[in-house]
Amino acid sequence: MIYRIYIFISLLIFSVNMAAKDLYHNEFMFEYADFQKDVQSHTVDINFFFNGIDTSLGHPAEAAFLNRSSSLNLSTNLYEDSNNKDESLAFELRTFTKRKDFFIDVHYDDMEFNGERSEYYALGFGKFMTETASIGFLGSKMKIGNDYELDRFIGNITLLSSSAFQYKLDFSLGLVNGTAPIVNASISDQEDVYDLFSEIEVSFYPSRSSSLKIGSSIYTRTLKSILVETGGDLEPTTDRDLLHYFMEYKFWNKNGSVGISYGEKKHDFFYDDFHYLSVSLSRYL
Repeated sequence: MIYRIYIFISLLIFSVNMAAKDLYHNEFMFEYADFQKDVQSHTVDINFFFNGIDTSLGHPAEAAFLNRSSSLNLSTNLYEDSNNKDESLAFELRTFTKRKDFFIDVHYDDMEFNGERSEYYALGFGKFMTETASIGFLGSKMKIGNDYELDRFIGNITLLSSSAFQYKLDFSLGLVNGTAPIVNASISDQEDVYDLFSEIEVSFYPSRSSSLKIGSSIYTRTLKSILVETGGDLEPTTDRDLLHYFMEYKFWNKNGSVGISYGEKKHDFFYDDFHYLSVSLSRYL
């Protein structure tokens, strides 16, 4: 029932006849994803930009990045399969200093994984090195039920081209430590053992009304940090990396966007391997 409400609200907002404008203060987004094995996901996002977003500064996809407006994001997600309905409620706050060169990030997510109550919280900071380049650092902890914890320490570099050929490079690299309910396995929880996390996203802008994003994230197994059978002997059972890749195409105008994406996850922390196809709608308010 809840996802029918999401769809209705999303379509209603997207169909409102609004005059195109260059300045907006809020954004509403709805995304529906269909996975293999009769799994579905529904996400609603609302962004509040305290200083407003001027879309005339560049491509609409990068308006928030270029404006450096302090913002608050509220989101809810429903992940539903034949056995469980996992729900989450999250917020993300980004606040800039008066000169808009430094920023601080605060994240919190109250969620479920396979029916297990879970929490995620993070604190980060960063700096704009130029008008179109930034660096950032984020430390986070995820608690899954009473038995699992994951700590992440991630650095990020974002670069938006200023040439005639427009593109954006978003690269993250960091360490992950802890235990997680990977299917039939868990990550080593030795205090001095870490996995290497890497993520790269490249966005291209063929025109002002379109964008293409390609991305991939990998948890690379180290020699010491190995997957072990839950309750079994402490010998390696697999050295496979945890992999996620996706491709997303969006159409833009001054009132919002429509997007479609395809992706795959292998050896995921919480669910079996799967492919997914999603559609998204966003509306500036």
